[in-house]
Amino acid sequence: MGTKKYLDAEGKPVPLSYLGKNSFTSLAEGISNDIRARAMLDEFIRMDIVSHDKINNTVTLKAESFVPHDGWEDKLYYLGSTAEITSPLP
Repeated sequence: MGTKKYLDAEGKPVPLSYLGKNSFTSLAEGISNDIRARAMLDEFIRMDIVSHDKINNTVTLKAESFVPHDGWEDKLYYLGSTAEITSPLP
């Protein structure tokens, strides 16, 4: 979540409204069209990655980062999908 519109002046994640422009829903839809934002929110709450303030309808990140805990296959997939090559390969 390194996009500036989701960060404060110190580079920390800001609480997101659930709906609207620059919201949790718009962020979730930008990540995956296969999983609905509500299902993603429920799973992130279950995994203790975010909290959801139901009164203000905001979502706050609780974890610094996310790496799957179970199985090397998931970890390798995650690494492969997020890795950047910073120098040419020999």
